[in-house]
Amino acid sequence: MKKHQKTIWLLFWLFCSMITMIVWRSSPAITSATGTSLHAIAGQWLHGTMLGGVATLAILLGRVTRHHPRRLGQALALLVKLWLLMVATGVLATLLLTIRGYFQVADLYTALFPLLRNEVPIVSGLFLGVFLQTLIVSLSEEAQRLLGISLYALLTIPFVFGVDMFSFHGLRNPLLFTILFCIGTIYFRAQKPLRHFLLAGGGCLILMGLMPYVSVLCHGDLSTAGRFTTVANPLLVFAAASLVDFIDLQEESRLSGKFYGPVVVAMTLVNAPAMATELKGILLRHAGHSTVKLLILGTAVSLVFLLAAIVWSILCHWLAQRSGWSLKIDNYFAELDGLSTIETWVNEKKDQLLAGVRRHHTVLLAMVVAYLMAFLSMLFMNTSWTITPNVGQGFDIIMLTFFQRQTMIILNAMLIFALTMFIWAIVRRYYVALISSTFLIAVWIIASRIKILARNEPIMPSELKMVSVWGSLVGMAGPLVLILVTVALLVAIVLIVFWERRDHQQSLKTKGTLVSLVALPLLLISSLGWNHPHSALDTLMRGLGDDPMFYNQVSGARINGPIIQFLNNLDVTVMAKPHGYSRATMMKVRHRYAHEARIINKQRTNKLSDQTIIFNLSESFSNPRRVPGVSLKNNPIPLIDSLKKTNTSGIMVSSGYGGGTANMEYMTLTGFALSNFSATLATPYTQLVGTLAHNPSIVGSFKHSTAIHPYLGTFYNRKTVYQKFGFNAFHYLGGKEGIKHQHKIDQSPYLSDQTAYANVMDQLSNYQHGQFIQLVTMQNHFPYDQNFYDGHRQFSAKAAKGTSIKSLEDYAVGIHHTDQAVSQFIKQIDQLQRPITLVFYGDHLPGGIYGNSLTKDGLKLHETDYFIYSNRYAREHDAKQKMTIDTRYVDPNDFIALAAEQTNSRVDWYQAMLTQVLHQLPAFALDTQ
Repeated sequence: MKKHQKTIWLLFWLFCSMITMIVWRSSPAITSATGTSLHAIAGQWLHGTMLGGVATLAILLGRVTRHHPRRLGQALALLVKLWLLMVATGVLATLLLTIRGYFQVADLYTALFPLLRNEVPIVSGLFLGVFLQTLIVSLSEEAQRLLGISLYALLTIPFVFGVDMFSFHGLRNPLLFTILFCIGTIYFRAQKPLRHFLLAGGGCLILMGLMPYVSVLCHGDLSTAGRFTTVANPLLVFAAASLVDFIDLQEESRLSGKFYGPVVVAMTLVNAPAMATELKGILLRHAGHSTVKLLILGTAVSLVFLLAAIVWSILCHWLAQRSGWSLKIDNYFAELDGLSTIETWVNEKKDQLLAGVRRHHTVLLAMVVAYLMAFLSMLFMNTSWTITPNVGQGFDIIMLTFFQRQTMIILNAMLIFALTMFIWAIVRRYYVALISSTFLIAVWIIASRIKILARNEPIMPSELKMVSVWGSLVGMAGPLVLILVTVALLVAIVLIVFWERRDHQQSLKTKGTLVSLVALPLLLISSLGWNHPHSALDTLMRGLGDDPMFYNQVSGARINGPIIQFLNNLDVTVMAKPHGYSRATMMKVRHRYAHEARIINKQRTNKLSDQTIIFNLSESFSNPRRVPGVSLKNNPIPLIDSLKKTNTSGIMVSSGYGGGTANMEYMTLTGFALSNFSATLATPYTQLVGTLAHNPSIVGSFKHSTAIHPYLGTFYNRKTVYQKFGFNAFHYLGGKEGIKHQHKIDQSPYLSDQTAYANVMDQLSNYQHGQFIQLVTMQNHFPYDQNFYDGHRQFSAKAAKGTSIKSLEDYAVGIHHTDQAVSQFIKQIDQLQRPITLVFYGDHLPGGIYGNSLTKDGLKLHETDYFIYSNRYAREHDAKQKMTIDTRYVDPNDFIALAAEQTNSRVDWYQAMLTQVLHQLPAFALDTQ
C-alpha cells in the first residue's frame, strides 16, 4: 500500500475513534433502551462497531511504523517530541477555553502532566508501545508469534471468566492500548484476513446481540448487557487486526513517527478534561440524547478537530525544525545509541545537567529568592500563626498557605522574578537587580503589614497618589521602623558592592534582555483585565485560585498575597450598570422624588441655604467602652454622652476600621453609599471624583462653603476633590488660606481639636450668612503607642488579651480632650445669633489598639458615635433638638437628610430620596467578614 494510502487510513480510523469518544460520553438515547428489545440490541451493535474503530486505530498505530526501525535513543527522542506536543496542545486547549468562561487549575495540571494524570490513555499506551516496539522488532519471528499469543491470552482470560481483573473494560487503561499497539507491531500475516475479519466480527455481533437476553435472564436487568461491548474483547481485537491485515497488503511503504503527531493532538483535544466537558455540553445543548443527532453533530465536531489537529501538528513540527529544537532533542538522545551502557549515558547527562545549573545559577537563584519572598509575603499578611477558614477548626498558616495556595505563591513569585529580570536588563548588573528587587519587595511586605495592623487593610493602588506626602507617611511609621529600613538599605548596598566585586556576572544576552524588558510590563498590563467578569483573564485568574475579596481586602491579601491583591485593585469598575438603566428611566426616578419633595416641603419652613451646617468628621472618634471586653476607670467623653442624651444622636455604622476617612467624607458629602459601588472602587476620592465632570454634593445647596483640615491638604487628593465639589476655600497647613490657630497637646505632633474649632469660629466670623463647613480633625490620628498625652492614670484600662492597654489609655486621653473641645465649641456657637447646626461623627475606630476578632465583634468594631446639635438660635427658628425616629443607627450617607430634617429645611428631589432611604433603611453595609 502506498504511503499516502496508509496515511489516509490512519486519519480515517483516527476520525472514527474521535467520533466514538465524543458521542458515547453524551449517553445516546440508544443506550437507555430497556429489556431485550431490538433497540437494546442495536445499541450494543452500534457501540461495539464504533469501539472496533478505536481498536483498529491502536493496532494500526503499531503497524504503520514497525518497518521504520528505531534504536532506543531514537525512540526516546520521538517520545519526548510527542510529549512536548501533547503538553503544548493541552495547555493551549485549556487556555482557549477561558474564552468560554471555563478554567480550573486542575485542568492546567492535567495539561502539564498528561501522562501522570492519565487523562488520554490511548496516547499513554502509544508512548509505552513505541518504547516496547524497539524491543519487539528485534525478536525472532517465532518469539514475536509467542508474544502475540500471550497478549491475546491476556485479553481472553477476563473475556471468558467475566471478571475484569485488569480493568480493561472501558477506555481508561493505557495498558490495554499498549497491548493493542504491540499486537499491531508483532504482525503475523493471516493468509485470508478478510475471512478472519468476517468470522471474528460476526462472532462479536452475535455475542453482543445475545448479551441483553443473557443479562435479563440471569439478573433481571441489563446490568451485564455490555459485557462484550468493549475494546478488550479478543474477538473484536482479532477482527480489527484482520482488518488491518486486509488494508495493509503491501509493505514497501514506511511511515515515520511524525505521523503520530495528529493522533496525539487529536486524542489530547478530545480527551482533555476541560475540552471533554465543553464538547459534552455543546452536544447535549444542541442534540440532547438523540442518537442520530449526536452522531451527526459528533461527526461534524470530529471533522473540525481532526483538521485542527493536522494543522497544529504540522505547525509545531515546522516550528521545532526551524528553531532547532527537534535536532537538539535528536542529538541529545542519539548519544545513547553510541554508548556501551545506559549508565554511561546517564552519568554524562548528569554532569551536563550540573554544568547547566552552574552556568545558569544566577537565574535559578533569582527564581528561588522570588519564590521565598512570595511565600513570606503571604505569611506576613497574617496577624497570628493560625487561621480559621470556616467556623471551627483552625489551621497553621504555613501549612495552609503552602498546600492550599500554591498557585498563588507561584503567581506572586513570577511577578517578583519578572521584576528582578527587568531591573537586570536595565542596569546590566545582576546583584544590583537581585538585591534591590528583594529589598523593594521586603519594604512592600513590611508596609502592607504595618497598614494591616493599623487599618486592617493592605496597600491599595489609590494610595499611590499620596506619594507627594511621603514625608508624612514615613513619619507615621514610627522611628523603629525607619531605623530598621535604613539599616536594611545600608546592608543591601554593602551586599551589592561586595558581590558585584567578588562575583560579577555577565549581562543578559540580547534575547534574554528583550524577554525581561517585555515580561514584567505584560504581566502588569494583564491585571487590567482581571476584573472584567466572564473575560478570559478573569476566568483564568479565578481558575488559578485568585479570589479578590474586594470587600475584605485583608483576607484577599492573605490568600492571594499583597502583590496580586494590589493588582486585583488596579482596574476599577465604578458601578455595575443596572438592568433597564437609561436617561428616560432616571428622569422618571427624578420626577417621582420631585413629587416626594413637594410633599415633604409642605411641612417645612426653612431653606437649607440659609442655615450654617457644619459636618465635623472627628478623626478615629468612638467610645472605647462600647468595644467588648474593654473597661476604663472613668468615662473619657462625659460631655458628649450628655449631649447625645438630649439631642439627635446614635450610632453611625462606619464602612472602615482603623482607616477609610476619605470614604466617610465622600458618603457624608454626596449621600452615596459606598456599598452600592463596585467592590473594586476602594477610595472614590482618588479613583472617581477627579474623573467626573460633575460631582453633586451637599455643597451645591449653599452659596458659600469652606473645608478646614488642620493637616496637610494632599492626603486623599483633597485639594482636587474639594475643588471638584465646589468649595470656595480649603484651609490646610501650607495652603493659601492656611491654618491660623496651631495648638498641640502635650507631645502630640497633630494639631488639636481645640485648634480645629478655633479656625471654624474664625470662618463663622468672616462669613456671617448661611454656609456649609466641612471640618476634618486630625488630633486622634494613629499611632497610639507613642505616649502623646499625659494623664493616663485617670483612664486606666482593662481589656482582653491582644488589646494594647498602653495605646488604649493614650487614645482615651486624646478623645477626652476632644470631649472638652466639643463642649467649649457648643457653648461658643450658642452665643451666635444665626442658625448653626453641627453634625458631629467619628469616622472609624482607631486601628492597632483592639485585639478583638472582626469575625466575632465585627459590628461593634464598626460603630462610632454621632450627634446633631442645633444652636439656641436655630431651635428658636423651627430647628429640632432631638429626633428619635430612625436615628439610633445611621450611615454616613444619611447625614444630608438628617441635617435637612433637623433644621426643618426644604429639600430637592435628591434629598427627598435620601430622606426616604433614611426612614426605610437607616443603616446598611456589606458584611466584610
